[in-house]
Amino acid sequence: MDLTQAFPNLEAVAQANGTSLPKLASLPLPTDPDALLNLAASCWWVESNRTRSNDVADPYGYLATLEAFLSSFAPSELPRNKFWTKVKNPNDGAFLDTVAEAACSLHFRHGGQQIRVEAPFSAASGSKDADILLTIDGNDYWLDVICILPQRPVIEGGFVVQTSSDLAHLFSRSIQSKYDKKFRDAVANGPLQGKNVGVLACILKYEVSFVPLLATGQPLPPPPPHLFANSPGLLLGWVHSFRKQGTGSDLLVPNSVLKWTPT
Repeated sequence: MDLTQAFPNLEAVAQANGTSLPKLASLPLPTDPDALLNLAASCWWVESNRTRSNDVADPYGYLATLEAFLSSFAPSELPRNKFWTKVKNPNDGAFLDTVAEAACSLHFRHGGQQIRVEAPFSAASGSKDADILLTIDGNDYWLDVICILPQRPVIEGGFVVQTSSDLAHLFSRSIQSKYDKKFRDAVANGPLQGKNVGVLACILKYEVSFVPLLATGQPLPPPPPHLFANSPGLLLGWVHSFRKQGTGSDLLVPNSVLKWTPT
């Protein structure tokens, strides 16, 4: 596949930063078999016409989603320098984190919602920001996206060794941790006092580790009461994976695993 023709907006950002998608595709691949795919490895995969999935997330989906993100959000909405800083690093998971943010943002925009990305909590210098600021019926919802990592193996010796309760606790801890890090101070005594916040937690990075447990059909228990009781302003914990949109499109769209809200 010709990367420059397939992903012109992504190519333009790469060129503005002194490289190109074909150059990235020619870089050495990670030697660690457990390394997460980065931008360069994804470019190599697509340029080499490697296996393409009809449904699940893959490098074709990663690049198509980032291309749509850049196409749908103008530079004034999505600063290109900040975008490039997040996707270019070959040694951490920021590339897939950005794919997840892009897919969620596109989900809301294509749904006709009023949305801002990389929205600062305030105009103050150094203010934290939310990945997504969603406005519905005049109400603002400050949302942050995370990728969940399993804390211990889900499968050992060919057997599923965790329970649905274990999985629910992992999801709850991940949502709580993101709330504490990003929102707690701002809601308690900062610019988000009285505001609504939420955490969108995806399993993109290690979906293969979660699927066997999710596929057992065991219902996931409700969130522990303290998740919302001890998290003022938290109105949503949404756990999801991603699937391709279908009809020949590689664009990734959220596939809900569970949605937790205060009872």
